[in-house]
Amino acid sequence: MQKIEQQIWDMIQPGVEDMGFRLVRVRLTGAAGKSDYTLQVMIEPPAAAPDNDLSVTVDECADVSRMISALMDVADPIRSIVDWHGTPAGDPGRFRSVCWLYR
Repeated sequence: MQKIEQQIWDMIQPGVEDMGFRLVRVRLTGAAGKSDYTLQVMIEPPAAAPDNDLSVTVDECADVSRMISALMDVADPIRSIVDWHGTPAGDPGRFRSVCWLYR
């Protein structure tokens, strides 16, 4: 995990857990020197396992997405990498993650 990914993880994990979910992955992709980065955040219910069908609803993903967006707007951890403006770019649902494209 990159240092910036760890910073984002540490920033959003308490909020994700307070909302009743487990943070599974934080991934930031993009080429150095480029202005486009994609932040991928994956969450799941704490009791989710390969042998059950527990998943996160679209509404729950939207709630978590809004919470993360608010934290990102305030803390602005990606600004140290690139000057960006975030817009939603993902389709949350079972086996899919919430993504943002930063430009």
